[in-house]
Amino acid sequence: MAKLVIKQDLSPEVKKHKWVLRMQWLMLLALILIVILAFTAWFNSKPAKPVSAVASTAKSQLLISLPTEPSYQVAASNLNKLMQQFEQTEVRVAESYEKNAQLFKLAETILDQLAALDNIIADSNLNDEQAEKIAEQQTYQQDYWEAKLQFHRLRMERLKASQTKLQGTQVSAQAKLSPSADASGFPPELPSGVCPLTGPEAEKCKP
Repeated sequence: MAKLVIKQDLSPEVKKHKWVLRMQWLMLLALILIVILAFTAWFNSKPAKPVSAVASTAKSQLLISLPTEPSYQVAASNLNKLMQQFEQTEVRVAESYEKNAQLFKLAETILDQLAALDNIIADSNLNDEQAEKIAEQQTYQQDYWEAKLQFHRLRMERLKASQTKLQGTQVSAQAKLSPSADASGFPPELPSGVCPLTGPEAEKCKP
């Protein structure tokens, strides 16, 4: 059985209340959108910090609150030069097996230099707080460069495997293109007593 639905008109007060509520929601959404746009504009206007600067900041932790002994300063200066050489090679040299071999060797040298710094620090007169802070910095550096060492070791292995595979493919392709002994243009050698069907030897075999 069909139901009879009676639609009742809303009172002016209810309509006005709904309209005010709707306008409040629209204003709130507009305000949220303005805040999001303002934050996005502010974030995009901030100058981006270069990746190299971030890396340099991480590495420069080694030189914070460290001893001032001449031997340490010489070792730290040599270490900084090695780090700069590593960064320049990493950025400027094209990817190759030779590049990764050079970076691997530099990472090894840097780790040796860090070990030398450890020995100098151990012989210096530092209080417990300084020793703990420097130990944390040294551990960070050693972990960082050990990771670099392993990374470039893996890159060397991967590139060497790719070169070996490419050389094998080239040799295989060359072998397919090279003529075989059977296709050299000379007729095959027949067993003794067998006469050829054509050529000068065929005339000699005729009875």
